[in-house]
Amino acid sequence: MSVVVTIPFAIDPTGAVASTDDLQRQLLDRIQALVGTQPGERVMRATYGVDTASVLFNPDQMASVRLQLAVKDAVAAYEPSARITSVSASTNDSLGLVSLQVQVARNDVPGLESANSRVVNVAVGGTVSSLGV
Repeated sequence: MSVVVTIPFAIDPTGAVASTDDLQRQLLDRIQALVGTQPGERVMRATYGVDTASVLFNPDQMASVRLQLAVKDAVAAYEPSARITSVSASTNDSLGLVSLQVQVARNDVPGLESANSRVVNVAVGGTVSSLGV
């Protein structure tokens, strides 16, 4: 079983770098990183991420649908171990906030069908926060 640094980067109560060996947590952390990254932010992976900024700055009646499709496309491209079971999106124009609830199950572990979700909030300026594991 592999141990990886948690996303977002943090220090645990002992002063060490926070890490996890929980495969489902690792997957949810990677989904959060993917959804919270704007395309172009990673120099060596220019297309990595989900374009939440275009929805924040150009909201319309189809914003939720566009975000859902963008998340599904990004996960299909960059997280082959994940299977999206649902995506819901909402925008709060007055707060400048996009909230995406992404529910995923693991594809790479036979018989593991349980799904967990993570709510990722992306604010104007790119601040990312998450709720739930």
